[in-house]
Amino acid sequence: DERVKSNIDYLFSLDNGIPIYLFKYIGSDELNIGTIAQEAEKIIPEAVIEDADGIKYVNYDIIYRQGV
Repeated sequence: DERVKSNIDYLFSLDNGIPIYLFKYIGSDELNIGTIAQEAEKIIPEAVIEDADGIKYVNYDIIYRQGV
């Protein structure tokens, strides 16, 4: 979910159009690589779930399986 990420830098897009970013989670200095749920949801809606607080999560198995 883009609301829990900071320092988001675009890296590349998968063949399915899902953009991949380098980012940090807010409150952490650790770098991560992944996508933004709101963007992935537009392309592969079944790959995104939302928790009770409204935060969206990506199922990367689905994203990568359909990304190559």
